[in-house]
Amino acid sequence: MATTKKNTTKSTTKKVEEVKTVKAQPIETKESEEVLSLKQQIEEMKKAMEALMSVKNEAIQPTQKLVVMNEEQEVVIGCRVLQGIGWQDPTHNAGEVRLDFNEEISIPVSDMKRFLRQHSVRKLFEDGLCYFADPESYKLFNIRKYIDLSDENLITILTKSDINDIIRDLDKITDSQKNGSIVNCIVFRICDMIRKHTINLDYYTRKGIEGYFNMEFDRGIFTLDAFDNVRI
Repeated sequence: MATTKKNTTKSTTKKVEEVKTVKAQPIETKESEEVLSLKQQIEEMKKAMEALMSVKNEAIQPTQKLVVMNEEQEVVIGCRVLQGIGWQDPTHNAGEVRLDFNEEISIPVSDMKRFLRQHSVRKLFEDGLCYFADPESYKLFNIRKYIDLSDENLITILTKSDINDIIRDLDKITDSQKNGSIVNCIVFRICDMIRKHTINLDYYTRKGIEGYFNMEFDRGIFTLDAFDNVRI
């Protein structure tokens, strides 16, 4: 009987130890989860602060660029219209501006701001018939949307492999050929690039584009050569 009692005591002690061990485990796990959760919150806060600083820097940079330009500084403007273009401000001593085809001139920021108050002048830059040599100048004068009729952009469009894609892009730029000034501008820019060997169109692409504009580019090249002779 004594032996049986001793064994019972040992068995009971072992069960108590097992119970204590089992009860201790959730406490350690709970503490670990709290630490991990705290670390995760700290990481999320760091990421949020980094994102906030990034947005803040992006918002500041354009402003700093605009502040650099003062009223006395100058911007370079150019003309893409074959016949040339001009405008004036009779209400101020900014005077008159005249530009020939592919000509670029410098003009004070203060005068350009006055000229752009006229809707007709602003429209020239929005349609791409006139342009700023430095793309940042568009931001300076708050011109948010404008058509890019530069040689580089036209080459990108005209050298696409599918003529249907080319026509689709030309339709978008010319408002389905409703904007005659832009159509005229693009035709002669293409002719100018062909005669200067800036672009080389294969036979079928060239015929497709000529058909779209209903004009043979050889006629346009002849006209450009005649203009050059007159200016000389």
